[in-house]
Amino acid sequence: MTNRIKQLKEEIGFLKLSEVLDIIPVSKATWYNGIRIGIYPEPIKLNVRSSAWRVSEIKKLCESF
Repeated sequence: MTNRIKQLKEEIGFLKLSEVLDIIPVSKATWYNGIRIGIYPEPIKLNVRSSAWRVSEIKKLCESF
């Protein structure tokens, strides 16, 4: 378990894509394909040009590995 994953246990809120990909080392294309087929969680739209993922959903995903 990386330090970043350990830190997630204490965080509440949202992660931007770059932060998610630091934790789950896949390409952007793989990540978005995983969302499309239901492997990865859907993003939350913060505004017209910005999306993020709930820390709780990324934690759950990391625990399932």
